[in-house]
Amino acid sequence: MNLYINLKRETTMNAMPLDLMNATLEELENLSFEALLGKDIADYNLSSSLPDGTFLVYIEKREGKAKAADVEKGKKASKTLELYLRVHTCLQCSDAETDKASLANRVHIERYNVTEEFGVANLIRLVLGAVGVAFKDKRAIAEVGQSVLALLDQLISGKVIFGVQVKTVEKNGYENTNVVHKEPAFIPMDKAMEYLG
Repeated sequence: MNLYINLKRETTMNAMPLDLMNATLEELENLSFEALLGKDIADYNLSSSLPDGTFLVYIEKREGKAKAADVEKGKKASKTLELYLRVHTCLQCSDAETDKASLANRVHIERYNVTEEFGVANLIRLVLGAVGVAFKDKRAIAEVGQSVLALLDQLISGKVIFGVQVKTVEKNGYENTNVVHKEPAFIPMDKAMEYLG
């Protein structure tokens, strides 16, 4: 089981901040386990999910997973596309006490069952939201002039930054954290660049 411990990116070591993005081996060796694991166990966040909020992200990679049909359980075969969304910046977080800077570089995995229409539709919404094409503008969609996979791969190779809203919904006793696939919930790449200055 993968449990994410929500440690701040900057940790105090001998009264000096340790930048985990640039830390040397010597600095890491001097960082004690007591400093990392000495807090009260109740102070750690065991969630692997992002909190509800708005994030600037880029798609780091895509992977595929296939499941065979299970006739006895009445489950169809499926092929799922997993997108690894790397957080660049947290713009807004529902939990005011969360250190937004600590969410940078976190990865959210968004899954799309591309053997079902709703999975393909949501994937297309994500791609259109990233490039700033209105979902109902058929002319603009036609002008994109390429497959969703080709456009997706361009977003991945270019590490294109865009904004998404993430929300946790409880269903059947489970919490699922997913991208909101509604047009107003996306920040297109050109607007995302304005946030980055």
